[in-house]
Amino acid sequence: MLNKNSQRVGPTPPVVLWPFSVGGRLILSFGLICALLAALGASFFFSLGSIRQLYEKERASSQRDVGNLQLINKHVDLQQAQILHQMVETDAAAWENYEKAIARLGAANAKGLEDYRRFMETKEVSELYAVVRDALQVYNSRTAQLLDLSRQRKTSEATAFAIETQVSAYDQYQTALKALLDAEKAEGNAFAEATAQQIHQAYWRSVFLVGLGIVLVFATGVSVWRILGTFRDDKRILGRAVEENEQAYNAVREADQKYRSMFDNASEGIFQNTPEGNVLAANPALARMLGFDSPEELVNTRTDLAQQAYVDPGKRAELQRLLRENGGVVNNHEYQVKRKDGSVIWISENVRAIRDADGKDLYYEGSVQDITARKEAVARIAEQAALLDKAHDAIMVRGLDDRLSFWNKGAERLFGYNERRSVRP
Repeated sequence: MLNKNSQRVGPTPPVVLWPFSVGGRLILSFGLICALLAALGASFFFSLGSIRQLYEKERASSQRDVGNLQLINKHVDLQQAQILHQMVETDAAAWENYEKAIARLGAANAKGLEDYRRFMETKEVSELYAVVRDALQVYNSRTAQLLDLSRQRKTSEATAFAIETQVSAYDQYQTALKALLDAEKAEGNAFAEATAQQIHQAYWRSVFLVGLGIVLVFATGVSVWRILGTFRDDKRILGRAVEENEQAYNAVREADQKYRSMFDNASEGIFQNTPEGNVLAANPALARMLGFDSPEELVNTRTDLAQQAYVDPGKRAELQRLLRENGGVVNNHEYQVKRKDGSVIWISENVRAIRDADGKDLYYEGSVQDITARKEAVARIAEQAALLDKAHDAIMVRGLDDRLSFWNKGAERLFGYNERRSVRP
């Protein structure tokens, strides 16, 4: 026993470096583990926020690009409608307003495509954009040619050019634009699916960790539900986009029906046939011209044009030679053809060769006019002139301008001048 005056004897007691009990150590270790799990859960929580922000940014970009392409698509439909209205407009002021509207819509389309080009991200979209740009150049070129014909009031030529050339350029442009729009939507859907997978994985990891801490479970659950709510909104937005796309498709289908009506109701014969002589398409006017009951009968019956249609089969080879020599276009090519009943008529046709990338003829398309009446009139005039030449009396025809326009053989014998010296232009 030690009193207050005694001194401690023996070794100095050790310094306590870990003042906690075993229970305290366990609690501290558990707390450290919980803190580590909370840190991991927080990292997953903030990663969900980052994914959500990235998704919102990409979603906004995709909606902007899809909306831009849909607006361009609507502008193209409006521009084509303005062009068709202008072709039939006779009022000068209205005609000028149509031309201004066409120019504005064309400029808006060009600007829209240029704005879209700055945000392209994938190689596939870039390639499709190049196709759209090339199709737009062809469409603008064909439209300019059509407007030039319309300005010159060449209505029939403008109509034929629209049917044969400008409308096909419009269809190709629309097809390329729709492919780009579909690719843009597919890219957005793929990104949404990938983001959904990332969020799904992060969610379950967070649930596992947050299961060890109520606070992290609550925070992560709220974040996930917010993101799921965003997906529900996106589903509604995509539903509206699909509906708008269907409306645009219906508008294109109506325009196609209008062009089909122009094809079916044209007064001139319109056709497509292969270099081998098979008829691919024909309108009702051509079927009536050749004596068939319907275009389908004409298409199914005429499988070798050189032998079945041409009076002179060599004229088919001559046409193909002219197409090769004149860059694939032949105008006012006249020859005789056989109708269904075997009768013969004269026709004049304008033909264009459609070729592939290697320059090989795929098929021919063009328009046909029946010129039999004109040919018969010319023949009758020639017969009458021959009869006048056989007369013994001198016969002369003098116009209102006091110039001789005809001088027969009898006049040559009487006056001593032949027709070439007497009749002067």
